[in-house]
Amino acid sequence: MTDEELKKLQRYIGKRSQGQTDEQVIEHIEKLNSKTPLKIEQWESLLYPTCANSDLVILIYILNKLVKIDNIQEYMIHTVRSQEKRYEYILKRIEVLKILIPYIKENNKKSILSETLLTASWYGELGIVKFLIDNGADIRYKDKENRDSFEYAKIYNQRFNDDILYNYLKYYYELGGKLDDIKVYYGVKKEK
Repeated sequence: MTDEELKKLQRYIGKRSQGQTDEQVIEHIEKLNSKTPLKIEQWESLLYPTCANSDLVILIYILNKLVKIDNIQEYMIHTVRSQEKRYEYILKRIEVLKILIPYIKENNKKSILSETLLTASWYGELGIVKFLIDNGADIRYKDKENRDSFEYAKIYNQRFNDDILYNYLKYYYELGGKLDDIKVYYGVKKEK
């Protein structure tokens, strides 16, 4: 498959301009693959639009074509880059992360989760921040610019006047508090 054909396929997966179902997208991929077989690295590159859209069925389909993932950190970070704040969408992205985490080599796990945490903090993604911390990301991890997740939450607050993540992490950082359940921040009622 040529680079141009691959880009077109990635756009098709990402946009679904005609409202295609997961099954239709998979059929389209199979049809193209039968004409011009995708190389392993091309299969892997299809993870970009799949992770960005949290397409779980397509994600699993593509992962079944791969033995390993070379750029797992990129796909993790690509999954958390969003300004979509609806709780159900955040849960879908968390499901994608749950599927991707086992592909991380154990010796890189803390660092990849922590780098992903910084990106999620930059985007003000409270639910994803909590999930990553609960799964081993280091809340005090600093990047090359010596910034941690709290600093990125502060920057997000200044940029968008949205202090939810900042206040959530501030309680943890300044008072040594425990991180609460995120549902209250998304207006989800507690179950009885």
